[in-house]
Amino acid sequence: MNMPLSQTDNTLSFPHGLIGYEEHNEFKLFSPESENPTVFELQSVKDESLALSIVSPESLELNFSITLSDEEQALLELTEPEDA
Repeated sequence: MNMPLSQTDNTLSFPHGLIGYEEHNEFKLFSPESENPTVFELQSVKDESLALSIVSPESLELNFSITLSDEEQALLELTEPEDA
């Protein structure tokens, strides 16, 4: 899985923030579960009270596709669409 632009250790950088949280650019990714985690937390480095639970779409048996513009592909540094 290709993460947004830069990933160091468990810190993810979102240059433009997340929708609704544009002022938050760096998040820590971790799992409160110890073995075979299914739920992860994405916690803002700037404000630790901001944390979002995330799961893989496959774990919810969701099947969907998203069409990215050329600009979005460049921003995510994708060379192959299937890497998204």
